[in-house]
Amino acid sequence: PITTELNTLRTSLVCGLLDASLRNKNLGFKSIALYEKGSVYNSKREEIQKLGFLVSGLQKKESYPDAKG
Repeated sequence: PITTELNTLRTSLVCGLLDASLRNKNLGFKSIALYEKGSVYNSKREEIQKLGFLVSGLQKKESYPDAKG
């Protein structure tokens, strides 16, 4: 492993997305939308490609322009 913190095969993308979300929050971002594509491993140590999303923050009020015609 590169470091002692990276001595296991990950089984989920969730931890990385949560860490990235916390870093962005600490930098002052109020709304965050992230994605990660990467490898995870099952109990048989088989590699599987996954896609994860994380969206957090303030809900924006929808605004529609006045319809014409």
